[in-house]
Amino acid sequence: MRWILVAVVVLAATVREAMPQCLTDEDRIKILGVNQELHEVVDFGFELYKELELGPATSFLATGRNLFFSPYSVWSAFVLAYFGSGGKTEAELESALGMVDKINTLTKLRALELTYDLRRSTGSSYTFNLANRIYIDAASPVRDCIKNILFREIAETDFRNTFKAANDINDFVSETTQGRIPRMLEESDLKDAQMVLVNAAFFKGIWKYNFLSNNTFLAPFRTDPYLSFLEETGKPLNVAEMVSMMNQTGSFKYGDSKDLEAQILELPYEGGAMSMFLLLPGEEGPSGFGRTVASLSSASLSKAMRTMKPNTVNVQLPRFNMSVELIDELEAALKNLGIRSVFDPEHANFSSFAPTPRMSVSKAVHKAFIEVNEEGSEAAAATVIAVNIRTRPTPPVSFVCDRPFIFFIYDNDTENILFLGVFRNHREAL
Repeated sequence: MRWILVAVVVLAATVREAMPQCLTDEDRIKILGVNQELHEVVDFGFELYKELELGPATSFLATGRNLFFSPYSVWSAFVLAYFGSGGKTEAELESALGMVDKINTLTKLRALELTYDLRRSTGSSYTFNLANRIYIDAASPVRDCIKNILFREIAETDFRNTFKAANDINDFVSETTQGRIPRMLEESDLKDAQMVLVNAAFFKGIWKYNFLSNNTFLAPFRTDPYLSFLEETGKPLNVAEMVSMMNQTGSFKYGDSKDLEAQILELPYEGGAMSMFLLLPGEEGPSGFGRTVASLSSASLSKAMRTMKPNTVNVQLPRFNMSVELIDELEAALKNLGIRSVFDPEHANFSSFAPTPRMSVSKAVHKAFIEVNEEGSEAAAATVIAVNIRTRPTPPVSFVCDRPFIFFIYDNDTENILFLGVFRNHREAL
């Protein structure tokens, strides 16, 4: 794994302390506790994924497209909108995000921020940066208490100068993503804008047990289970159906979940805090894939993970990179989840941000990029399963991703899904 990153034109937040009459009737609430129970974050991510994958207005499954996004990034973005919301808008966000109240949410978000800050300060073996910014038009002054709460995120700008505003936003995203997303918005996107909510995330990790490049080989990828192959050879009739398949046999945590109707495998990154998990539906084709998607929840995933055990596994995984942009699909999916009024100038209520009427989110853009390859540390290159030669070795379990599969980047400590994707169209991933 080399690079993964995402940017969202919505929002996300960190908070030091709440000031009077912003989030609570109390004068001051200090955020001291740490709460890492994140099942509602995972469930929101899965529900959003299901809408993108299966929803009639989006349906990545039906159209055969790859998908990659950061559910945590989208969740944290709309959590920031939640802090500034009121009335019906607040109720919709609270329900869709699985929140109890703003103070509880504030505590959770702050605890996550502190977790990642501490890891960076102690020299973690991976890089994960999450940067957030709320651009509000200078003509719509932000309430002082919100400025105190979101002191790192609030930025006032002059949206009448769309050229400068767009450049400032694009520079912010480019810097956070180390140039992988150099341009997020065009000037035209800022026409009549009053508030632009930006979130950018960046991840870089190295496999704990890397794939050796000389073990990578060309292999068929069966996007369509009924694709015609040459008899006996197993090779597709069209060479365009071939992928560069990474290959290794080693000791990995593996399970076969009846609830998910899929095999599940963990590929850890160096340091152990982060892993990529792979889900390979048991039945080939759209119907089997759809059943696995429909079964995803924090509870079913947690149950599947508890049954995983170390096993000798032959892993075959395509080498790929993927770039995905969500605009209309994201808005349609969010509306199907009940987040509607934030996009409606007549009904959006962001009175906690500023008293300006008719302030709404005019556009949500999510751009994501991932590259998966053989790279890993040199020390891990020779790491394989040790087999006792005095006993008959157990044949390895096969985990061959030669057909559509789901993958996600998982924080093992906070039990949080940071990035989630589907590889099904190898032509899009070259």
